[in-house]
Amino acid sequence: MGNLFHAHQLEHARQPLFSAYYYKQWNNYEMSFHQHASVEIMYVINGVCHIELLAADASEPTLLQMKKGEFILLDGKVPHRLLVTEEGGCRMLNVEFTFQEGSKQVLPTISELAEQSEELAYLLRHIGAYVVLRDVDEVYATLKSLVLELDQQLDQGSLKQELLFTQLMLLIAGLYRASADSAPRVSAAQHYVRQVQSYIQQHYDGTLTVQQLAQSVNVHPNYLQRVFRAETGTTIIHYLNQFRLDKAMMLLRETDIAITDICEFVGINSRQYFHELFKKHTGLTPVQYREQSNRQYYGGRKW
Repeated sequence: MGNLFHAHQLEHARQPLFSAYYYKQWNNYEMSFHQHASVEIMYVINGVCHIELLAADASEPTLLQMKKGEFILLDGKVPHRLLVTEEGGCRMLNVEFTFQEGSKQVLPTISELAEQSEELAYLLRHIGAYVVLRDVDEVYATLKSLVLELDQQLDQGSLKQELLFTQLMLLIAGLYRASADSAPRVSAAQHYVRQVQSYIQQHYDGTLTVQQLAQSVNVHPNYLQRVFRAETGTTIIHYLNQFRLDKAMMLLRETDIAITDICEFVGINSRQYFHELFKKHTGLTPVQYREQSNRQYYGGRKW
């Protein structure tokens, strides 16, 4: 097993024991170096921060920049500190935990679980004192559910807490394995394009510009447009419009949402522009598309 969790004797420990869990907005803050026995997850909800580490196997401090959607999984007893200097600060969700013997053996230990999960086994074999990963919303949703459950339960060790923790560890292990598998094969340009596509998929219902998308991946707009077209064969705006129209077609086929509202559901604020774009894309108006879909559905052929 690697460094992570090494001090917690996972072969025998049954249940996670949470020592701290909290939301915190940090502004113009410089923390002193400190360390604790517990493993820590620091998740950036908004803003940008830096974490400085003094890992035992490093000759000098390591300074990590973390932004929205990124989190660090930090082993116990690693000296570290938080630095927040950027305008707007940084909002984080922190969870700290160790392990304890449980009175009931309901769920498998981490070690037992690793025997069934190749991804978790890989995480435990290869990870060092820390790892920084980028989330795709699943980790945060599970982490938030876990904290809410901890807040509602005075006594730790409920089955729901253990289930959420197990799910959290499996999600983190999956992200770690995916990042390790993809790192050697993905170029910087491909990485930026994938990040932008993911950002569009999560924020298509709002106002999006090329400048905003470039800012989300910290590159110049002209560079992003160039690499996006080279990698996908289309422009960012065309990809965004195509994605929005595909969503609109699905909503027209599968829901009873008013056509006048669907344009707002997919992030197009002008109804006239939505109709023009939709007809150019499909050859039909939204009304005609819905009517045709309904005829095909009731004719026995689900589109």
